[in-house]
Amino acid sequence: MEELVISLVEYALLTAASVMGPILLTGLTIGVTVGAIQAATQVNEPTLTFVPKIVGVSLMGAWILPWGLDRYTEVVRAVAQAAAEIDSFQIDCANLVLPPSMPDFGELEAARERMGERVRLIGVPAGSQECERLELLEWEIGFGVAGLRLMPFEREPNLDGIEAFGQAGRWLFYINPWKPADQRFLLDWLERHPQGRIAVPHCLAAGDPANVVEDASLFREFLAHERVCVILSRHGGASSRPYPHEDLRPWVEAVIAAAGWDSVLWGSEYPVLYWRDEQIPKAADWLKELLGGLEPEHETAYLAGNAQRLFFDSPPPVVEEQAANAPAWTRQWVSGGGAASPVAKNLKLPAAVQQELMSQYLKIAPADRPPLSEFIADKIANGLEKS
Repeated sequence: MEELVISLVEYALLTAASVMGPILLTGLTIGVTVGAIQAATQVNEPTLTFVPKIVGVSLMGAWILPWGLDRYTEVVRAVAQAAAEIDSFQIDCANLVLPPSMPDFGELEAARERMGERVRLIGVPAGSQECERLELLEWEIGFGVAGLRLMPFEREPNLDGIEAFGQAGRWLFYINPWKPADQRFLLDWLERHPQGRIAVPHCLAAGDPANVVEDASLFREFLAHERVCVILSRHGGASSRPYPHEDLRPWVEAVIAAAGWDSVLWGSEYPVLYWRDEQIPKAADWLKELLGGLEPEHETAYLAGNAQRLFFDSPPPVVEEQAANAPAWTRQWVSGGGAASPVAKNLKLPAAVQQELMSQYLKIAPADRPPLSEFIADKIANGLEKS
C-alpha cells in the first residue's frame, strides 16, 4: 500500500508540473512583456499589470486543466486495473506494450513505479516527420523501454531508430514478419547487433504456413535463430473456428518445430482478449487443449519459464529519462485519445466510453465475469429501461 501511495503521489507531482508549468510560464511571459512596455512608455497604470495576466492565465488554464485532470484519472485507473489483473491471476511478471501509435509514456511510467521489476515496458514508434520519429525512439531508449513494437509498414520510416535499438541491445517486437523482405531484414539486424533480440507477438495464422509465408524455408530459418522467440497470442483473432481453434493446429505445430519449446511463449493480449469475449484462464489453457495435452516441462516453459529467462532474469534497462521529458509533440498524439476501440465484435465505442465500461467490467470477480459482449448488452438494456 505504501508503494502505491508513493507512486501515485509521484505521478500527481509530475502531472501537476506538466499542467501548471504552461500556466505559470504564461503569467511570467505576460508579466515580462507588460513590464518592458511600461518601462519603454513610462505608463505605470496598475490595471495594465494585472488584467493581461489574469486573462492569459485564465485562458491557458481553461485549455490545459481539463486535459491534465483527465490524464491523471485515466492513467491511475488503467495502471491499477492492469496491476489488479496481474495479481488476481497470480502472474509474477509481464511485458506491458503500448498500443500502435499511442506514445503514452505517462502510463508506462506509472506502471513501472507501481510494479517495479515485475514489468518490462515495450514502446512504439510515432511521429509525422523523420526527425520526430528518430527523436522519440532515441528518447525511448533513455526512458528504459526493453523493446519496440513494430509492424512491417513501420520498418522503413524508422530505420535509424531501429538501428539505435539494436545498438542498445533491446528487443524488437515485430508483428507479422511473413514476407521474405521482413525476415531477411530481421536476420541482418540480428547479425549487426549481437545483443539484440526479436520477439514475434501474435505468431499465429490459420492453415499450413506454406500458404501464409512466401518462403517457408527462410521463415523456418528465421524462427530457428537463437535470439528469436515467438509469442502465441491472439488465437481467438487468428481463427475462424470455435475454441480451441483446430484450424490453427498446422501452423502451431510447424512454428514449435522450427522455434523449439525453449523459444515459445504465452501471451494474454490483455485487455484486447476481453474484446473477443475471451477470458485469461481459458486463454492460458488454449495450447494444451489444441494439442491434446502438453508435457509438464513444455507447459512450464511456455507459460512462465521462457519469459522469465528471456525477459526477467536480467535487470531492466537503465532509466535515464522521465515521462515528463518526452518530446513535447507526443502530447498531441495522447490527448487525441487514439482511435475508437472495438470493445466487442462489430461494436466500436469512443475511448472514454470504453474505459468506463472496462473499469466496471474488471471490478467483477474473475470467476463471475460474463463475456464482455453480454456485460455491454446488459448495460444497454438497463439504460433503455431507465429511459
